[in-house]
Amino acid sequence: MRRLIEQVHARHASGAVASLNTRTELERAIRDVSGARASLSGVLKARYEHAAAQRKSQLRWLMGIWLITLTVAGLLVVVFLRSLLRPLHALTHAARRIEEGQPGVRVDVDGRDELAVLAECFNRMTANWEATQAQLQTEALKDPLTGVLNRRGILSRLDAELGLHRLRQQPLSVLAMDLDRFKFINDHYGHSMGDRALTWVADTMRGMLRESDHLGRHGGDEFIAVLPDTNHAGALEIAHRISEVVREGAAREAAYPGITIGVATAPADGDRAASLLEAADARLYAQKKHRRTAGEADARDSGR
Repeated sequence: MRRLIEQVHARHASGAVASLNTRTELERAIRDVSGARASLSGVLKARYEHAAAQRKSQLRWLMGIWLITLTVAGLLVVVFLRSLLRPLHALTHAARRIEEGQPGVRVDVDGRDELAVLAECFNRMTANWEATQAQLQTEALKDPLTGVLNRRGILSRLDAELGLHRLRQQPLSVLAMDLDRFKFINDHYGHSMGDRALTWVADTMRGMLRESDHLGRHGGDEFIAVLPDTNHAGALEIAHRISEVVREGAAREAAYPGITIGVATAPADGDRAASLLEAADARLYAQKKHRRTAGEADARDSGR
């Protein structure tokens, strides 16, 4: 193009023929330039489209990698939260079970992190709480002097055994026991000897009863024994053996009392605690009255 322009300037004055030739060459050059321009535009367009396609492909790869990374991160977060919340959920569930009064609640300890330490502390706290509760229940139901059940404890066992009696239709007997000469022992030997006498009688009776039987101190020098699955004849035999052993001990030791026992059996004497105890007490005091009457008669006979 530069060369043609120079020719135009050089031959400006050469005439019409030269001008025509120059124009022809200019037109040809313009066509060549237009073709080159079109070819260059096509090359540039192709390169741009190729670059755009590469960018789209790279963007798709980046989006895919980003989605995979987010998915993996989400899974890791879920796993972490599950590992974190599972022991907390277990602790919450265990605490609710303890609140409902269920015994023996423990949390499984897995690992050595802070939550595992917390679970171990929770288990130790629960064990100590259960031991304390058991001790308090024992103290609430047992007589501190003799070690047998107290009034509340023996009446509770009697109610429970009566429930089983009504369910199984098996006999149930009750022994109402009252110590003889106990006031005399307290007045003449002191209350410490009276406590010793109570402890001796309780140990003696406990050693003669079965493991399934229940012995309790009803109050003062009165005791109650609950004999499951025992008919009236069997209860009378047990009462006779206890009376003989206690009487023999009282004969050896002046500070030991005798004993009077009344027997009642369900269902013949009733199937409620009140009716059984009332029947046993009535027979106990009938024996005491009979013995007192017999003693007075002997005294009158000896006076004659």
